[in-house]
Amino acid sequence: MQFSIHVNPGLSWFSSDVREVKSTGSLMGWGYGIAMDAFFSENYALTTGIGIESLGGNLQYKDSTAFSISNNKTIMLPPNTSVQYTIQYLTVPLGIKMKSIEIGYITYYAQAGINTHFTILARGTSNDAIPLLDKDNVSREINYFNLGYHIGGGIEYSIGGHNALLFGILYNHGFSDITKSTTDHILYHYVTAKIGFLF
Repeated sequence: MQFSIHVNPGLSWFSSDVREVKSTGSLMGWGYGIAMDAFFSENYALTTGIGIESLGGNLQYKDSTAFSISNNKTIMLPPNTSVQYTIQYLTVPLGIKMKSIEIGYITYYAQAGINTHFTILARGTSNDAIPLLDKDNVSREINYFNLGYHIGGGIEYSIGGHNALLFGILYNHGFSDITKSTTDHILYHYVTAKIGFLF
């Protein structure tokens, strides 16, 4: 087994399957966590771990939309209002990792798998004049559980013994609906760098 710690700066955005809700922009995100690679052969491993990820995006609602916020309050956003979501997830990935032999000090790897997300906190800010949403807690509008996949690769730069520096890039895509609304299906997209240290 090998363990690593990592940080994950990245760019995230949403997609919608209906005209009434439109994606209007991306958001810089971040993450950090610990990963474990359990090798079942010299160059293949099952990889998992646990981490915190903050991602989001912007959605514009063509029609007036009711939002449930903290303290059991409900507000009504006017038509054509955009909302910037910032969602914090506890993420547990599970995948397979494939590694090359070490060439010089560098080992190349590729990995793919699924992501399970559990919502910790969600905030929303609207672009209306007041605004009606101003970093309000909108967790009641967001599904607690989310599922997606990831695919990517990178390098491990050996610095002696079993220790190495990690550099990679991952593309993440959601399977399940982010919001609780039954009139649309909102998915996340997330491209992230992976910078870490292998023990």
